[in-house]
Amino acid sequence: MKLLKFLFGTQTLSFNTKYTIDEATDKLNDNLSHIWENLDTTCAMGKAKKNKVRIYWYKAYTRNSFRPIFKGKFKTVEGKTILEGKLSLPLIIKLILIIWFTFLISINLFINFQMITSKPINFSNVLIFNFFTFIMFIGAYTLVYIGAKSSKNSLKEISKFIRTNIVDIT
Repeated sequence: MKLLKFLFGTQTLSFNTKYTIDEATDKLNDNLSHIWENLDTTCAMGKAKKNKVRIYWYKAYTRNSFRPIFKGKFKTVEGKTILEGKLSLPLIIKLILIIWFTFLISINLFINFQMITSKPINFSNVLIFNFFTFIMFIGAYTLVYIGAKSSKNSLKEISKFIRTNIVDIT
């Protein structure tokens, strides 16, 4: 259940700042690394604009498609600047996983139905096919699990980065 929450859940984050939108955007951009800039450093990467902020936590020398991305925007409410957004996996990763697992389940049901309704029933073929389907399912689950484990500190690190740069801690 935790894994499903990681894959398809979103976490809403909100940060109040004493800076104007322009100042907060500049402060974030000054401290954000950009793609291909610091590949040997663990750091926050992304871009900040007035109407669009994208930040993700990059670990040096790794490539993890399962890293959550913070997507948000600045707004002003009653004279206060607020950065609001959501942290979740990229949509393309969610779509690929849905397609992959749907394909595995669908093809398994279809082939099993074909093998069981054929005469004579060859149970050894059914078992072998189900074994390979099970191995593919376990392999996909393991990759997702490893990706989730390697991304477990992303929320904490992204929040810490934003607080350090634009939130007035007094």
